[in-house]
Amino acid sequence: MENRHQHASNEPLQPHQRHHPHHFAAREIRQDMDDRRSHHWKSTDTIDSQSTPTNSIRPSAMAPKLMKMIRVEAPLLREIMAEFLGTFILVLFGDASVAQSKLSNEANGDFFSINWGWAVGVMMGVLVAGGVSGAHLNPAVTLAMACAGRIALIKVFFYWLAQYLGAFAAAASVLGVYSDAIQYASNGTLTMNNELNDPGLAGIFATYPAHWLSVAGGLGDQILGTMLLLLCICAITDKKNTQIPSALVPMYVGFTILGIGVCFGANCGYALNPARDLSPRLISLIAGWDQSFSWNNYNWFWIPIVGPHIGAILGVFIYIAFVEAHWPEDGDEVVPMTVPRANFNKERGEKIQNMDMESVMAGVWVAGGVSGAHLNPAMSFALACIGRFQWRKLPVYWTAQYIGAFAASSCVFAVYLEAIYYFTGGQFVMTEDDPGFAAVFAPYPSAYLSTTGAIIDSVVGSALLLLCACAIVDQQNCRVPLSLFALYMGFLIMALGISFSMNCGVPVNPARDLSPRLFTYLVGWGPQVFSYDNWMWFWIPLVIPHFGATLGAFIYIIFIEAHWPK
Repeated sequence: MENRHQHASNEPLQPHQRHHPHHFAAREIRQDMDDRRSHHWKSTDTIDSQSTPTNSIRPSAMAPKLMKMIRVEAPLLREIMAEFLGTFILVLFGDASVAQSKLSNEANGDFFSINWGWAVGVMMGVLVAGGVSGAHLNPAVTLAMACAGRIALIKVFFYWLAQYLGAFAAAASVLGVYSDAIQYASNGTLTMNNELNDPGLAGIFATYPAHWLSVAGGLGDQILGTMLLLLCICAITDKKNTQIPSALVPMYVGFTILGIGVCFGANCGYALNPARDLSPRLISLIAGWDQSFSWNNYNWFWIPIVGPHIGAILGVFIYIAFVEAHWPEDGDEVVPMTVPRANFNKERGEKIQNMDMESVMAGVWVAGGVSGAHLNPAMSFALACIGRFQWRKLPVYWTAQYIGAFAASSCVFAVYLEAIYYFTGGQFVMTEDDPGFAAVFAPYPSAYLSTTGAIIDSVVGSALLLLCACAIVDQQNCRVPLSLFALYMGFLIMALGISFSMNCGVPVNPARDLSPRLFTYLVGWGPQVFSYDNWMWFWIPLVIPHFGATLGAFIYIIFIEAHWPK
């Protein structure tokens, strides 16, 4: 197997055979280690196949004899070592972030610091193992890659062994580091209360379900979360898509984990990774939390093991079916997604957002190299108005965008159905001043906001979005590489949310608003989702962004783009 393949992380993917026309393995971090086995550690060589700065540290220069003694020649053993160490780093950062939050009663950490701990753990794990094994760091990823023919089946067991052992060692290390704090916080009694649904400090190591979550709900949560993870990783590592360089793969996979954690962590802590859950759970059992496996009458511990394997396989094959299988054959030209001054990309378009930073980044990763990743009817309309997108494609793009948003709303509803019923008592109600849980799906205006104010808000937000998006993709401006488009777009959406969300939730994307609103109407909130504010609200996020987006595109052309040298 080519060991320098794809970096997937706690959830990365590992492609395989290079001759496969649509494999992820064509995206290697560097040259295959086996190709340079005979000279890799000679003093005249550097660690990478590319030239390294003269002041870089060369292992062979430090201790050539020692390096020769410890060097492993067997590719599979090197991959096993990398998977062990990468998974160790991932779980060490992640579990320690949970420990610091729980043991300090959130004085030294909270929900967001935990998500960042796991995200950075994934980044660092992929950086460590990516160039050797592809950095699966997750048994579900390994199984999915094997099912897709991207790794030899015979290697699955060895990768799994390394991953589970790495996670076990990491959890043991966290237990050692925080043993005094655990003893202090628990008074030496490691208790779990199933009746009160309180796993106590055992939650440092493994995931446990919220009290509203059923077995079916937990299984669905894990399947959907891992499916989304693998789908995004496939896009990140697909060199025929947005051409993300190897150096950025760890960061982008980490952002994917961050996004999933922020969006899907409430039900059961987004395990997504059987090794990350089972091995630390075993550590907690050994340490003294005797209900670690029997929790919920043995109806929980197996869910973070089974669900991620199913979801990972689904995610890989969904990406293949919707994107990868349709690339031109090797040797054929792949139309780039860049947008030069004179041609914004007549066959593609631009990229734009949904709402939240991570969701936009993920959407651009997946669709950017195929469609330009508009993801927004207002974006498609604006590009058509300025001649950068064909009008005949507009109905097709709009249909895809609205259906995609509707499908996403149904997935969110399914994942959080039990939580919604728990908090609402099954009564999907809205009042004149409070849309209640309907606001989970579509934005509603603040009580003080007038119709005129809402229109101005939507125009300014949409115009700013398009203006900045035009700058990001203009290759005669700052020449942002294609691989960074998603990152810049994600930060742009985050800034819009930070700066303009107070009035009415940044209504800049009609699909992100209308489809979820229609979904809430169908599932029980009724016509009030449209009649809210005397019918003076719902049409604003649907209509106004088209005008704002077009305005923003023309502003960029008038002030910047039209004046580039010919």
